[in-house]
Amino acid sequence: MASSVTYVGDGVSGVHVWGAQLEVGAFPTSYIPTTTTAVTRAGDIPNSTPSDIGFVLGPGTMFCEFAFAGGSSVVNPNTRAAMTIDDGLTSDRHYIYNIAGAVGGLTQNGGVTQAAPSVSGTIPVAQFVKAGYAFAENDFIFAVGGVLSSHDSSGLLPNAPITNVRVGVSGTGGSVLNGWIRSARYYPKRLTNAQLQALTA
Repeated sequence: MASSVTYVGDGVSGVHVWGAQLEVGAFPTSYIPTTTTAVTRAGDIPNSTPSDIGFVLGPGTMFCEFAFAGGSSVVNPNTRAAMTIDDGLTSDRHYIYNIAGAVGGLTQNGGVTQAAPSVSGTIPVAQFVKAGYAFAENDFIFAVGGVLSSHDSSGLLPNAPITNVRVGVSGTGGSVLNGWIRSARYYPKRLTNAQLQALTA
């Protein structure tokens, strides 16, 4: 929790500060334990395995409620990933991401994009949005804020072994969200358009 206090010294007294975390940036990251020297660490990248979420190859639905941070993030940061289910690379995957002027889902098989439905519009900084991506073979649709994309009726699903579930980053560790995740879910079935619309509203 961030707060600020103004203290005017009197030349004699002092201030004892304990438990403070000072960082360069527009917002604090998670706690970084230190002793007498400054330290750095890699960014927070939640990573799990498909079995942890009950993932199976085939139809499914991803959902993520997220917000972009200020500072180095902008209203339309290009290719910032909110949630990714992948093969450890970028060859076979599903993900929810932001692209210039739109938010969408993307599915790749063998490194070839199979579907990329999206909804046009900007996402204001520090405002949470709900986005969902439903997929089945030749049946893809995306929704954000209760608005459905156009239906994509052509494309294959990934067929390589899926090894990673990542939140806030793409499959190779790039395209970092630079923001906050409030909720991330996976459903082992392709939700209906109406269900996806209601889930993201």
